[in-house]
Amino acid sequence: MNNGVRMMLASAAWFAFAAAQGNATGIPRDPFHPSSSVVCSPLNVTRHWQLKGVIGAGNHWVGWLAQSDALWLKLKQGEVIPPGRWQVSQLDSAGMRLTTVTQAGACDGSPMTVSLASPFMNKHVAQ
Repeated sequence: MNNGVRMMLASAAWFAFAAAQGNATGIPRDPFHPSSSVVCSPLNVTRHWQLKGVIGAGNHWVGWLAQSDALWLKLKQGEVIPPGRWQVSQLDSAGMRLTTVTQAGACDGSPMTVSLASPFMNKHVAQ
């Protein structure tokens, strides 16, 4: 074999070995599911989200979800939050519950739901 072929075979073997060792984050993954380019951690995504307000009555509620200082979303029950991983499964005066859209969208060992309390619960009202 010439040096070029050896180099290609060595490179291919190295990449195969590195791929078999898992991902760069050290988080084990299921080898039978395609790897994701996004780190699979819904708590990392949602931990900075805040429910800033709710308004409504009965079964008709609207909530304002702050994903960052600059990005607020007006949401109703049943709506999907872009890019499509979370859906508003419950919305009322107590707060908002988000559920992963599909079982396949959930991370192994992660919660399927995230609850965000209304900012007005347990607040003292001035008299």
